[in-house]
Amino acid sequence: MSPRSTPSLRSFPRFFPGPTLALLGLAAAAQACGSEESLPATQTTDAGKPASRPDTGAILPLDAGLTVDGASEDAKSDARDAFLWPTCESMPASATPRTISDTWALNPTTPNETWVAGAYVTAISGGACSAGVACQIYLQSDLAPGSLAAGAHEAIKLFASAAAASHFVGLKVNDRVDALGWAWRYNVGGQNELLLQVNMNLPGCARKVGTGTPLPVTGVRLSDLTLIAYENTLGPLLVQVSDVSGVYGGVATATFGLWNTPDAGPDSGFLDAGAPSLVSLSPYFLPASKFAPPFATGGATRFATITGVFGLFMAPVDGGTAPKFLEIYPRTMADVVVR
Repeated sequence: MSPRSTPSLRSFPRFFPGPTLALLGLAAAAQACGSEESLPATQTTDAGKPASRPDTGAILPLDAGLTVDGASEDAKSDARDAFLWPTCESMPASATPRTISDTWALNPTTPNETWVAGAYVTAISGGACSAGVACQIYLQSDLAPGSLAAGAHEAIKLFASAAAASHFVGLKVNDRVDALGWAWRYNVGGQNELLLQVNMNLPGCARKVGTGTPLPVTGVRLSDLTLIAYENTLGPLLVQVSDVSGVYGGVATATFGLWNTPDAGPDSGFLDAGAPSLVSLSPYFLPASKFAPPFATGGATRFATITGVFGLFMAPVDGGTAPKFLEIYPRTMADVVVR
């Protein structure tokens, strides 16, 4: 059984035993290897049971920084100083204006300088971008899609490298922004995600031009949130699932798996065997990327609703293809409502 595959057994013991925590040192290891950007870390299971794992936001390398071939360090510094970073006060002449939907339709295989006007910020990793820390910003064009079908191709991730993240400090959830990034289907290391990339070689920005409160697509089931849907249709769409359960392991930075609550109640331990892969609740887009849990540690908690951005999490691995994990990312603890 793969770490995140849906268990073949229909039921488990009434309460799950303590979760297996793995890869606690992943973030430090990634930084030690010089990785400037990262996608999330591996989750393990214990005898097929959903288990928590640290959500470090570790990312596979995307950005080597601005370089000038054959130049001295002084020359490289001069080149950086001479470059005028865009501010998004207006669209650069070199960029092409596109809606998020247009960008999905283009689906470029190499970075394409793209101007997206009037998109709404639905989530920011850690609650806000900080200088020197790689930052993920989720953008959505429609305030209230109403259904998964209506929300298809209406959301996209803007990924700012650690070196470029300072240009996104101050952005907040619900900001309406004009944004500049380099759109392409990022395919390094087994990844397959359409995104807007910003780094020292691919400059970009986002400027607040208004506000708005995006509403989640309601009535979403865990089985709707598949890898194929994320990569090809939905992207990071704001969604809401209802009447699901999970076991919080007591670690504020760790994810934990979710399942559809059966009629027997939240403590029965049943999983939805029809779901193609496990969906977890992640703290990565909460302030400081930590839960402030309104739920108990250990036993299963039943959630009336969970609102968050649908997301994908990958971990660097030694050899082979990194596994891909499905996540729901709440933005504040108000997004997580216990029944």
